[in-house]
Amino acid sequence: MKYIITESQHKLITELERTWRNVEYTEQYEKLKHKLVPYFEKLVDSYDESEFRIGLFDSEGKLMMLYIKQSGELYYSRHLDNMYGDAFPHPIWQVHGDFILSDVFNIYFPDYEVKSVKSVTFS
Repeated sequence: MKYIITESQHKLITELERTWRNVEYTEQYEKLKHKLVPYFEKLVDSYDESEFRIGLFDSEGKLMMLYIKQSGELYYSRHLDNMYGDAFPHPIWQVHGDFILSDVFNIYFPDYEVKSVKSVTFS
């Protein structure tokens, strides 16, 4: 069965909030957050900012995260999904990855609001 939704409904669904599917893991994240966020914070080595976006890079100069200022969207490299989806016990990365990276971004840029987080392939 497929549902037809409006663009505004889609926006509400995709905002960075726990959904009914993962709300049960909220307490788990609060217990793990103090260990996970500092680990990923240390992976960020530099950043580049322009009028429209902010890019965060690792020590090898690879783009890890890209924040779009106008929309509040945070995109992160799919290689993080590939690496940490296998490295962490299920469902830690699948459920908390977006929240971890959003928290890391907000450590460096607390004045910007992250509205959504998506995994993409940077080329």
